[in-house]
Amino acid sequence: MMRASSRAAARLAALATTVAVALASAGVRADAAGEARFFDELARRAFAERRHADALRMFLLSHAAAPSPGTLYNIGVVAMASGEPALAYTHLAEYVAVARGDDARRADATRRLAALSPRLATVSVTSDPPGATIVIDRAELGTFGRAPRTLVVEPGPHEVTLSLADHESVRIPIDATRGTTTTAHAALPRLRGTLAVSARPEHATVEVLQDGPVVARAPAWVAGCTEPCRTIALPVGRYLVRVQAPGFVRSEREAVVRAGATEHVHVVAREAPVPVGRLLVHTGPVSARLFVDGRARATTPAAIDVPAGARRVRVEARGFVPWEGTVEVRAGRSRLLDLGPRASRGLRRYPSSTRGR
Repeated sequence: MMRASSRAAARLAALATTVAVALASAGVRADAAGEARFFDELARRAFAERRHADALRMFLLSHAAAPSPGTLYNIGVVAMASGEPALAYTHLAEYVAVARGDDARRADATRRLAALSPRLATVSVTSDPPGATIVIDRAELGTFGRAPRTLVVEPGPHEVTLSLADHESVRIPIDATRGTTTTAHAALPRLRGTLAVSARPEHATVEVLQDGPVVARAPAWVAGCTEPCRTIALPVGRYLVRVQAPGFVRSEREAVVRAGATEHVHVVAREAPVPVGRLLVHTGPVSARLFVDGRARATTPAAIDVPAGARRVRVEARGFVPWEGTVEVRAGRSRLLDLGPRASRGLRRYPSSTRGR
């Protein structure tokens, strides 16, 4: 009965492998959770029957279908039983790094790592910023995940290469020793390009922002030229160039700085609209000329738009004493100036002795 059971399990394992290869080659992705459970069941059955190599293979397929901390732990345990210390250490170390909760299992994984360490040469790889792709020695050997990560390597000299999009790659020589964890850390400089800026009006303030904060501002540039006046080296990425000046509407343009290239940006701020109010002037039956701030504007009765604020108004009519005063006009509001003869401050005729002046 046991022999038949073993043969059945072997057939199931062979079938699982065939299904996985077929799915991969056809570009078809089955339900990830269902696929992972299928391989997990095969792995547990094989482990119960002490077929550790088969169990290890099935757990690896389960993790490839749907990665999980629990499967990482299982791979580490089965790899130890299969005589694969390097594979065991790698997966147990990753489990300890990502697992949350289950303190008993984490403690067991930590004990296993301590037991494996004297037999292995390991390297702890970190990068700033995190997430750099790790290559050991030669790129054609493939990548080893992303930093931060602890890896098992052969004792001796190696070269760790860290690569990250929009950053310079960094190579780190190491000398790995059995029973020791070697550190490989590097800060990856951002690739840089050049931003060339010009702006209008002449007195404009120019600012360059990235994700909110200002990273550069005038007088780094000479504002007010039609060709780029100044350039600045910046890390690659997206920026916002802002131009503002009193009496002008703030203007902004996006700029993308690319590695080894110059991005030219010309930003023009347009004049801000002047807030206005409505001035209504009534002079009754008398027709008069209306002057605002020294300029002839209309003949009464008049309703004109004027800049908001204190306006100097003068009204002239033949035979009447000119009226002159300051009128406060509020933005978006109408202001009535009643200068009819019956109004308290209306136009007054010249005395008869001076009429016609």
